[in-house]
Parts: sequence; structure tokens; C-alpha cells
Amino acid sequence: MATISKSFFNSAAFNSKVMVLIVGLIAFNNATALQKTTVLNSAATGQFISVGPTIDPGVYPVQDFTLGSPSPTTVGLRWFNQQAPQTQVIRSINGSAWQTIQTFAALPDNKYASFLDENASANAENCYAIIVSDATGSGASLTSPQRCYITRDGRDELVVHRLQLRIRVPDVKNAGTDNGVEVLLQTPTGLVTTVTNWYPRGNHTWLDSTDDDLERGTNKTYDLMLNNISQASDITLISLRKPGNDSVCIAEFELLIDGQSAFQKNFGTSQAPCQWLNSNNQLTAFRSEIRSSSAWNNLDLPFFFGIDGDWLRSRIEATFGHSLHGKGELRNGSTTTSRFVSESKLAMSVPIIVHDASILGDVDSTVHFDLVLSPTEDANGDPVTKLSIENIDADSFDLAAVLLPVVSPILYGVSTTIEGQVQQFAPVIIGDVPAGTHPCFSPEGGIRVCSGSSPRQVEAAVLTKGRSITADRLTQP
Repeated sequence: MATISKSFFNSAAFNSKVMVLIVGLIAFNNATALQKTTVLNSAATGQFISVGPTIDPGVYPVQDFTLGSPSPTTVGLRWFNQQAPQTQVIRSINGSAWQTIQTFAALPDNKYASFLDENASANAENCYAIIVSDATGSGASLTSPQRCYITRDGRDELVVHRLQLRIRVPDVKNAGTDNGVEVLLQTPTGLVTTVTNWYPRGNHTWLDSTDDDLERGTNKTYDLMLNNISQASDITLISLRKPGNDSVCIAEFELLIDGQSAFQKNFGTSQAPCQWLNSNNQLTAFRSEIRSSSAWNNLDLPFFFGIDGDWLRSRIEATFGHSLHGKGELRNGSTTTSRFVSESKLAMSVPIIVHDASILGDVDSTVHFDLVLSPTEDANGDPVTKLSIENIDADSFDLAAVLLPVVSPILYGVSTTIEGQVQQFAPVIIGDVPAGTHPCFSPEGGIRVCSGSSPRQVEAAVLTKGRSITADRLTQP
């Protein structure tokens, strides 16, 4: 008999319902865990029952259970099989009744096993669990924690090149904050493996800029990180959270994808102009709310022909601000700048502060580096364009000793982000422009497509030798 347990789990990321499935009588080899475990019927009827005290020797729960999704209707499952005479794969779609979709006889012991569900539902929460049993019909079994994949909606044309969040803080007493605020567009990667985990996951951004952020009476748009998001439907939630005791009151936020409004939420009411965000209260829009909104369903993105100067400067500044969290910050009152050197070189300057650096205390400096595009060949001998970061320097004699450990991985992140976006430039065909095109820097400090015989593709980004530090030190991510 199958017994389904529902419980509430309050994670550090947000407060949400997490459904924990228990099938059959569950037992644990760990006696302590056994003492703390009970099963609750999912229906209103039924009673609490104790977990079965033992399970036949030779049956062990699966480990390292993960999911992937190569298409909107396909989900791949992978787990480490320890030992079990029988294994079942069960699935629930959007909270529906659980069904067995595959049963295996004894799988190879102490080896990874995999299963491809080719009947998953698109644009849905597809949840899975793995049940191992002794196959004797006694009802004794062990069930894994759930793994859920929120599949894409099939709108492959909604390729993401830029993510932004506009946040409005009202002009009311104590509305602003000096604490950091984190934005999540997916569930975090830090959830323990013994509870439900969702996929895709891991996208988050610590907001920072050279402005005085999240002040009373401000309405500012922030660039967000792009990791793990390549299509719009990779976004599974929008959640704001913050540590510290200095609350901030949020009147409204709006998600922009490639400059287009994708979702907007207004927290103001007739009784209060905003909602307070603090360590005990996150503000979250979940998948169902986002994907049912008119802005999301009418989203139509423009062709991607390049990155203008404001966009590139904001993108680089946001990467520094996010990566400096916990180690430093962008220097308020200063400006991130770019200087056009040539179509193949752009000189950048980013003002930063590194906190508690070594014995020197806070280091206030500006990091300088060149973005360089140059022709080369890939491993197959095909012509490509290489993106490199060169001539790294700073307004501080402490660069190598103090700033290098902080700046190096940030520059690596800058280079890989730009490289990934430039690869997606749409071809430009205007009049008699030659067929050959290549990425180049624009006079206003952006990246565009230029005509000529050079290749348009961009090789994986590399960081090369500069004036102040060596390549082998820099290329460590």
C-alpha cells in the first residue's frame, strides 16, 4: 500500500511547500533517523503510523539522485544504486497522484543507473522518486527524497541575452537599506540532499552598483547573472532575500528579459505602500504566478545584434558587484568606464573596495584591464575570434598581493560571460556587406558585428599575460 507524506519545509531561500513522498513502509539503517521519522497520510483521512522497524538485509537506499532535461518533454534520471532486488521509478506531475513509470529487476550493485522519461510534461513540475525493495511483497521499501524538474515551455525562440530586475523603493520612512539583497531566479544549489531538490537551479545575483543602492525613493534597474539560464522558461521563480537587520520596503519589482517586460509584481496596497524584506521575510513570485501572467505569455524578444556600451559596462559592473559580495563592494560615487581603443580593443576601469584585505584593512582601488578580440584557429584549424583580457592593473601597489585573489576569478567570469553572449550574435546582412563577419568593439564601448573576412564565431575566453600579473595566476577560476 502506498502512503504519501506531505510536510512543510522552510528553507533559507524561501518558505514553500515541499512534498515528501513515502511509499510503503520506510526504514533506515541509521537508528537515530528511524526514531525521528513518521509517515503522514496525504489524504485527510488516515492515521499517523510508525516507520517499519527493519528491512530485509541487502537493500540499501539509492544515493546521488539527480535530474537533467534535454527537451521540454524529456527528463533524464541518474542515481547511484547500492544494492536492491527491485527498483521502481515513480512520478508526479504538478502535484498529481504518483504513478510507477518504470520497474527494474536487480540493477548492478554499487554502480550508477539511469533512466530517460520520454513522456514528461512540458512547462510543468515533473517530480520523481526512486523506491528500492526486497521484491518479496512484504511491503518493506526505501524511498529516495524527491527530485523535481521544471521543464521548459517549448518557446525555443525566447533565448536570453540579458536579465534585469527593476526595484522600486517608496519614499517612506526607513524604507531603504545598507544591507545586501540577493535575487534568485531558480532554487538554490545549497539544499541538502535529504529533502526535495528542484532543477534547474543555482541562478542568483547579489545586487550592487556604483550608486547608493536600495535607498528610499529610488527606482533602479539592476543587471542579473545569466548562469544556468539560456531560455526564458529556465526561470522558475523570482525571489528577493536579504540577511541583516536593516529591512528594506519593496513597492514593486519588474523582471526584464532583453529589455522587454516579462513579469511585474506590485506590493503596494491601500493600507501599505510596500512590503518589508528582511531576514525573516522573503518576497517571492513562484512559477505558476509568473507563467500565468500576461507579460510572460506575450513575451516577444528582439533579434540580438550586439551589446551597446551602457549594457556592456553595466554587465561588467554587475559581475564585479555580485562576485565581490562578502569580500568587498563597488565604490559608491564612482563610475565604471570603457574607452574605445580600436575595433579589437576596449579599455575598462571598475572602481572597487576590497574589505579586510590582509593586514592593510580595506583597499580602495580601481581595476583596469583591456578586452581584446583577435583572430586565431580552434583545435580543428578553423578560424575563430579569441576574446582575451589583457594588461590588468590597478590604482594600488597592492594589486598582486591583495587584489589578485579577488580580481582574478571575477575577470574570468567577465570573459566567459561575454564570450557566451558574442557567440549568439545574429548575422548581419545589409546591402552589399560581405558574407564574412566578425565581432568588434564599437566607438561607444559596446560589441557589435563588423563586416569582413574574419570569422564570426568566438573561441572560449582566455585570460592572457598582462603588465602586472602572469597568465598562469590569472587563469585559475
